[in-house]
Amino acid sequence: MNQKKKKDLKKEYLRYAGLGFEVLACILLFVGAGYFLDQKMENENPWFLLSLSLVGCGVAMYLLIRQFNRMNEK
Repeated sequence: MNQKKKKDLKKEYLRYAGLGFEVLACILLFVGAGYFLDQKMENENPWFLLSLSLVGCGVAMYLLIRQFNRMNEK
């Protein structure tokens, strides 16, 4: 395998690893905000945690789809 192919392959791995961290950060941000709001409002049921975690998953999926579409255009 020549050097150019190795560099391209390494670049792809880094791009996909970056996507994983982006998804993780997005979900954790929304879960943390939901937990904080539940603690602040002293809710018995974790409604903010549940709803914001679902919103975080939706935003993460949107970011993934958008990024994959950009990769396919190149």
